Amino acid sequence: MLAEILLGYLRRVQEPSAAGSAAGRAWGAHLVTRPTPFRQVDATEALERLTTMLDELDFAPEPAADQHEGPERIRLRHCPFLELAEPHQDLVCTLHLGLMQGALAELDAPLTVTDLRPFAEPAACVAELSSPGR
Repeated sequence: MLAEILLGYLRRVQEPSAAGSAAGRAWGAHLVTRPTPFRQVDATEALERLTTMLDELDFAPEPAADQHEGPERIRLRHCPFLELAEPHQDLVCTLHLGLMQGALAELDAPLTVTDLRPFAEPAACVAELSSPGR
């Protein structure tokens, strides 16, 4: 019920998607396990930390690797907010995208999540990943 209340409020702000994305980014930065100071994570470690965070949040993440170029997407096989994601897909999915983007930004990762495709597969949403220069 609390999530429904918050989504209802979010709908009433001037730019709901921007507010949802910003909230997701802030929480992603807060929830991801950070490296020790002065240590840069590579794309592999960033993906592991992101996947761990998503798993702890009950998304049942599954990285999907391209045969030649490494991970290109993460399948989210469970949505902990499925009941809300269906009627409020625009807000819930934007918040989840922001969550992943915020986590990778906090890690200063050489990787980002460029898109989240809701219900892209019969049993999963798909997060698209990108590395600079790809």
